[in-house]
Amino acid sequence: MADESVTWTKEEILEEAKRFRDQARRVFLEDGYHIPITFLFTTKNPKTGAAEKTTAMVPVLGKFEEQDKEAYSRLVRSMAQEFQAVGIIFISEMWMLSYSKEGMTKEEVKAQQKKWTGHIHAHPERIEGLMLTCEHSRFGSVMWVAEVHRPNGPDGQRDPDGKPELGPWKGDDRFPEGNGLRSREGRFVDMLPQVD
Repeated sequence: MADESVTWTKEEILEEAKRFRDQARRVFLEDGYHIPITFLFTTKNPKTGAAEKTTAMVPVLGKFEEQDKEAYSRLVRSMAQEFQAVGIIFISEMWMLSYSKEGMTKEEVKAQQKKWTGHIHAHPERIEGLMLTCEHSRFGSVMWVAEVHRPNGPDGQRDPDGKPELGPWKGDDRFPEGNGLRSREGRFVDMLPQVD
């Protein structure tokens, strides 16, 4: 049974998210990429089992193909439950599409979403980003994305030796009011059970 007196507040988790955004930016700009990584904010020490606030890093080992993503997601969820995590921060590169073009109807947007789900990486107008999601078991989740700009060479093709640039972080600086529900889907969202 969890010790209710040991917990991470939403303010502490948001402060950690800010620190990890700064760190993720430095890593990405230095290396040109960022491997996926998760941090669990637990209330049970993974080594001793004692009731205390700890941060546990869950790195990705090896490749991060579709089957690996599913296994990694299950591992993180299992560890979060076992070590009584109340917060999770997940950092990864990602692709997204913008459906905000003028004149698109809701039906056209839904058709485009359905058409490209699972293979956005192949879309000619995809947007690359660095993402940080932050989840708290009582307050829901927030997400920040910094757009990646990769340089082109003289031939107009992506320059493999060029250093990418990273736009400013865009997202929320607070957890949503109410029940914290957002329109987000994926294996790396809602990693923690929500509590009242």
